[in-house]
Amino acid sequence: MAEADGEGQLERVLLLTDGLANVGITDLEELGRHAHQLNNRGVSTSTFGVGEGFNEHLLEHMANQGGGNFHFIEHPRSIPAIFLRELQEMASVTARKVELALTIPAQVDIQVLGGWKQEVRLGKLVISVGDLASCQRREVFVKLLVPPRGSLKEVKIMAEALAKGEDDEILSQLAELVLHYAPKNKVQAVRPGSM
Repeated sequence: MAEADGEGQLERVLLLTDGLANVGITDLEELGRHAHQLNNRGVSTSTFGVGEGFNEHLLEHMANQGGGNFHFIEHPRSIPAIFLRELQEMASVTARKVELALTIPAQVDIQVLGGWKQEVRLGKLVISVGDLASCQRREVFVKLLVPPRGSLKEVKIMAEALAKGEDDEILSQLAELVLHYAPKNKVQAVRPGSM
């Protein structure tokens, strides 16, 4: 797949597995890196964990790094329907190479949860979320550590979603998140068991 020249095409690896890496490369991070490198070449990776006892963290990590989807397959009889859904999604992709670019104030620490591919580019934290089909939704969770209030009244975080459209046009959507510091009495009023 890495050597395929599919310029202008959607290419995806569908990995159906018991999710137990026990031969060859077995390290979660290294397998994620391979999926990430394929994704950089335009080949996304979706993973399908079959049955009980598979390594969910490994398969979700590979799918996140590979810009694809992670599926749990409880029974073999559900494989055709899940594959069909995956193929239908590929046929309806309307936004390719979707990225979320966050402008984080210097005093704020951020941790991206879930193993999404990320890098710092031009002073922004850029999270790659892969291709999106029409009406598809991806959720990216981040953990923020904001500084004590001091002289601050609020913390602003700018977010921009970027993607390529069906005709390679650039799609963009801006959003702003404003975190306001609350007085101590309001914080205590919403805490369970507060006095």
